[in-house]
Amino acid sequence: MKRVKRLMVLLLTLLMVLSLAACGGNKTNETPATTDQTEEGEAEAEGGEAEAEAPADMNGIVPGTEVNFRLPVDVSSLCCVVASPTAANIYVQCFDTLFQPYEGDWNDIRGLLCTDYTVSDDGLTWVFQLTDQAEFTNGNKLTAQSCVDCWQYTKETQPGLFTNVESFEATGEYEITFHMSAPNPGLKANLANVYSGIADPAAIAEHGLEADQAAIGSGAYYVVSKTAGDRTILKANENYWNKDQMPHIETLNYIYIPDNNTAMAALQSGEIDIIDTNDYNTFEVLDGYDGVYSVTMHDQCRVLYINGQHGALADKRVRQAIQCFIDPVQVELAYHGGHGEFINSIVRDTCKNYVAPSTNVAYDVEKGKALLKEAGVDPSTLNLKLVTNSDIAGYSDNVQAQLAAQGITVTVDTYNVGTSEAVIAEGDFDLGIFRTDADVASGLLVAQTWWRSNSVKRTLWGTDEENAKIDALIDDAAACATMEEQNEVLKSIQLAIIDDVALAVPSPIPGRYYVINNKIQNVKIDNSTCRVDWRYAFIQE
Repeated sequence: MKRVKRLMVLLLTLLMVLSLAACGGNKTNETPATTDQTEEGEAEAEGGEAEAEAPADMNGIVPGTEVNFRLPVDVSSLCCVVASPTAANIYVQCFDTLFQPYEGDWNDIRGLLCTDYTVSDDGLTWVFQLTDQAEFTNGNKLTAQSCVDCWQYTKETQPGLFTNVESFEATGEYEITFHMSAPNPGLKANLANVYSGIADPAAIAEHGLEADQAAIGSGAYYVVSKTAGDRTILKANENYWNKDQMPHIETLNYIYIPDNNTAMAALQSGEIDIIDTNDYNTFEVLDGYDGVYSVTMHDQCRVLYINGQHGALADKRVRQAIQCFIDPVQVELAYHGGHGEFINSIVRDTCKNYVAPSTNVAYDVEKGKALLKEAGVDPSTLNLKLVTNSDIAGYSDNVQAQLAAQGITVTVDTYNVGTSEAVIAEGDFDLGIFRTDADVASGLLVAQTWWRSNSVKRTLWGTDEENAKIDALIDDAAACATMEEQNEVLKSIQLAIIDDVALAVPSPIPGRYYVINNKIQNVKIDNSTCRVDWRYAFIQE
């Protein structure tokens, strides 16, 4: 069956290559230009001039310019406060935050709505000064009270963004004061997170969080329309307050095309201008063809979690055996064809902050068999439910095959991204594949959002004792006065999750691929979340 599947993939790829060649899409023989988005980001741009500067006479929005951007998953709730990962590409364009990763670089966090700030010596009081120039796209003024009222909603959906925040208040028309119960050196990074963007609280109060009409921000673009199952259209905000980052491209069309072959044909025909995909077969077919260039980012980890509250998995030795039966390098090859990375970490190491040392758990089939024998468990009696999503084909199939080789039955349940995460958060799984996409400057957010036992997006399901151990370490990380101290605790948390409680398997880090029409220049892609910030790009025919 595997041979048949592999043959089908090869045939489809060959057909696509022939189709592209027939349309004039021959691979270029020129030496491709390569540019690094950041020192750490490892983004490669081949073929086009991705880093070219806008012409001197190009000031602001260029009428009639548009980009058709392919999305592999459909856009859901448009208001940033809902924090839907499928709409995060929209949030970046429409909702300004207090701080920003400048040009997508989380090693360079700068003020956006915030013009200045102070922190008390004890780290318990933060005072932010805001610009008085920003307004929402419905004409309402953005003030300190607007931010406070919006965050009252946000702290319910994303409490991890407000770790150690006792209260926040408007202490002036354009001044906000945060009172902390303990220091949080990552607060500035949290306030640069796209999910802490400022939506007009008046629109939220009128329409409700889930309504698309609540998606009123102060950003460089605004939503014109959304058609479920088809596209979301954004227009450049001609009244954008931040003149230094005024966009050049007038219209952004986010087009939902789930099938990669259809997306490739659309790129070739000119129907779309940029493909966003994590399918390495698509990347390999299109990479280097005339008229396009490619950018490879290293995406968020997809972690394989093990539910320690289900049946035989309550025995840590059984969980350790599963860890020993899975070769993550083989997972990465099946999942991303060798284009990704592999480290013994469960948070991607863009900033080199959260890499765990080599763990005691490694691929060792004989050790796994011995652990099951010690636990008195026959592998043939294990029938495990693996929850995954349609965005990560290959990962779950490979895990299923590796465990089947040891006599363990795995049933794969595939959902869309949001549903799969909800199922895992309810604990209705034995094995669950989940992303870790908190911004690289704020690893504590991963721990607060997904690893705490009382989190609404919970992924760790251990015994009460195991949960208490992880929760205590998270509390220690949250109490650190400096990022350096916090990073060390975060490393120990990862080691505990993998080594001590065996609730996760070290993860492959996939590539995320963008294939872009050469006419689109200066595309900036976030080196953490792999989202494009369109304020910097321009079109040059």
